[in-house]
Amino acid sequence: MSVFRFRASPSLCSLLVSALAVALPAPSVAAEATAALRHGGSLSGEIAEYRNEQVRGQLIRVGPGLMLALPEVEFRKIDDDQEVLAEYRRRADAVAETAEAHWELSRWCNAQRLYAQKHRHLRYVLELDPDHGPARQELDYEPTADGWVKRTALRRERGMLRDGGEWRFAEEVSMLRTEKDNELARKNWIRELARLRTQVLRGGHRGAEALQELQAINDPLADTAIARELLSGKPSGLFRREMWIEILARLRTPTAVEALTQTAMNDASPTIRDLCFEHLREYGRYRAIGYFISKLDSKDNRVVRRAGRALIELNDPEIALQLVDALKTKHREVIAPRNDTNVAMTPNGGGGMQMGGKPKVIDRYLNNPEVLTALLEIVPEGVNYQYDQDAWRVYFANRLAPSPGDLRRDP
Repeated sequence: MSVFRFRASPSLCSLLVSALAVALPAPSVAAEATAALRHGGSLSGEIAEYRNEQVRGQLIRVGPGLMLALPEVEFRKIDDDQEVLAEYRRRADAVAETAEAHWELSRWCNAQRLYAQKHRHLRYVLELDPDHGPARQELDYEPTADGWVKRTALRRERGMLRDGGEWRFAEEVSMLRTEKDNELARKNWIRELARLRTQVLRGGHRGAEALQELQAINDPLADTAIARELLSGKPSGLFRREMWIEILARLRTPTAVEALTQTAMNDASPTIRDLCFEHLREYGRYRAIGYFISKLDSKDNRVVRRAGRALIELNDPEIALQLVDALKTKHREVIAPRNDTNVAMTPNGGGGMQMGGKPKVIDRYLNNPEVLTALLEIVPEGVNYQYDQDAWRVYFANRLAPSPGDLRRDP
C-alpha cells in the first residue's frame, strides 16, 4: 500500500503535491465516512485517524492500494454515517451500467447529501450518454450552438467575473466595489468629524486649526457625516448650523440636497430656512420640489402646510395642478368622549345613568392657506378662485386647451 500526503487548497486538483518521505504511524481502525474539506469539496472512503508528536490528521482510502493523508486543520466536518455509506456501496455495487441507472443513483446520493458520490455518478452518466441534458446541467453545463459548454467558461467568454459567489459583468463588479469603497469612506468621515469636533472643543491653537479644517471640507463622501450634524438638532455652540449648511451646499450630492430640503421645510428659524432655499435655488431645486410635493398628501395637516410654505419659495408653474389638489385636504380627527353624565330612557319607560361615551372619528376638510399662496405665485395677478378647486381646474384646462385661432386647414 502506498501512502501520500497532500495539502488542501481551493482547487482539489492541486491537493496531491509530493510523496511522503517519512513513515506515518499506524492508523487506528478505519471506518467508512465522508470528509468535508475546509476549502470546499469532499472525499469518501475508509477514514482513520493518525497522530504523532508532529502530525495529526486523517488517512483516507480512496481506492485500491491508495491512501491520502490530510492534516486535521484541513477538515471542516467528517460524516461517519456508516449506515448511509453502507447502503450507498450496496446500491453502487448493484447499479446497472446505463445512463439512467447512474442518474437515479446520483439523485439518491443528492438526497443523502453524499455530494462527492453524486458527482461521480453524474460523470458516469455523461460517459454513457454525452447528451444527457439533466446530468449536463447538474455538472454546470449550458447548451450552445457549438454543443455543451461549462457555464464558468461561457460566462468568462461573455466578460463576466465571479464576485461574492455570484457571476456579474465587469462593469457591475466595478460599480459595486466602488459603492463599497464609498460606503467605507463615508463611515470613516463620521469618525473623522467626531475627531475634529473634539479637537475644536478642546480649544487652543490645535482647536482653531481643526475648525478651519472642518470648514474647508469639500469631499463629497463627507456628505452623510455633515448631514447628520445638521439634522441632529444638537445645540449649535461653536458649530453653527450655518456652517453645516454652507459645507453641504458646496458638496452638491443627493444626500446634501436631501438634508437641506428637510431643514428648509422643518426648521423653526426663518433665517435657517431662507439660507437653505438660497442654496436649493442654485442646486437641487427640482429634487427639493419633488420632496415638497410628496408631502402635500400627508395625513398630518401641519406637514401639508409646511410643504405649501416651502413651495412658495420655489414657485414652479409645472406643479399648478398638484397645488390645486392640495388646496383642501381631508384629515381624520379623533374626538374624545365628554365626561358629563346623561340620563338615558329605554323604550319600556325605564331609565339609567350613562357616563361619557366612545371616542368619535370624523373626517374634516381643511383649507391650506400656504398652498393657496404658492398657487397665486404662479398665476397672473388678479386670478384668484380661493379654495374652489373645480374653478381652478377649469381655469387651467382652458389655458391648456388650444385656441380656436390656432386651428389650421389643409390646403
